[in-house]
Amino acid sequence: MLPPAYRADRKLLHELFSRDGRTKYRQQRLRGALVDISLVSYPSSQPKTAFIVSAKAAPLAVDRNRIKRRARAVVSKFQKSLPAGHVFIFQMNKSAITTSFEDLERDILSLLSPHLLLPTHYSLLTTHY
Repeated sequence: MLPPAYRADRKLLHELFSRDGRTKYRQQRLRGALVDISLVSYPSSQPKTAFIVSAKAAPLAVDRNRIKRRARAVVSKFQKSLPAGHVFIFQMNKSAITTSFEDLERDILSLLSPHLLLPTHYSLLTTHY
């Protein structure tokens, strides 16, 4: 479970995005096979994260919750390496429902690796958690 300081609540997401879906802050979109990540520059002392799974992608609430729980587990391993001043919004694709935890982890880390604040000798391919 991510600590509350690392979570983006509805109030923050509402502040970031207007009704037409555009943000007033600088945004970068990263697209993977299973996950799309929106990086929004936002002045804060801690990085914030939000996990979104639409009902269209996963009709059953059980599946939506499982996907979000798995994604949170991956991100929690590297929460201290996320740069401050950003909001990371993870949107899961429909194919994330049937994939394994390892594939989801590989996809998220491949997208996040350029943005993580890790030592140069640190390898994401080996497990350091």
